[in-house]
Amino acid sequence: MSKSTPGPWKADRHCMTGVLCVIRKGIYYVAECYISSSYRPVEETEANTRLIAASPDMKEAIEASIRILTEAKSLEEAIRVLPILTQAYHKAEGK
Repeated sequence: MSKSTPGPWKADRHCMTGVLCVIRKGIYYVAECYISSSYRPVEETEANTRLIAASPDMKEAIEASIRILTEAKSLEEAIRVLPILTQAYHKAEGK
């Protein structure tokens, strides 16, 4: 698998331009999501920014879930993935 910028990432708004961005450790920009009312609603751009920011957490959740489900010998062991996936989902939703 290709390497990506390590997380954690967070969604934020650039202090000078108001552009929504995904940042890591202060001012290290990973991505920018430009707001354009003629292109897509602001709410959609904000949701896209949160989704991008949550991608390292979602990747870790998927990897952990695959590992747990592959090694699970019972349903009780398999359901351990639910909190992991739920936490990553909530970050993507901005909760």
